Amino acid sequence: SPHRSARAIDFRIRGVPLREIRDWVWRHYSGVGIGWYPGDQFLHVDSRDQDTAWTEIRGGVNDYKPYWAVQAREVAPSPRSLARRGPGV
Repeated sequence: SPHRSARAIDFRIRGVPLREIRDWVWRHYSGVGIGWYPGDQFLHVDSRDQDTAWTEIRGGVNDYKPYWAVQAREVAPSPRSLARRGPGV
């Protein structure tokens, strides 16, 4: 599990909508996995070689081509700035 090797975290920030956090991280970072769990009200963020986004639909069934991932990156910073901002930066 990436959690056990300190490469992933599940979280929420009180008072901040998950959608805002989700979209901000996806828009500003590369080399990440972002999982949105709207039913359980948390986000999963991890470090990985290929960007991956998903939404849990129900009971472990995930949509790996979520609408929000496309929309968030439509207003993304340039690829050059993404290259400079990996996880932890």
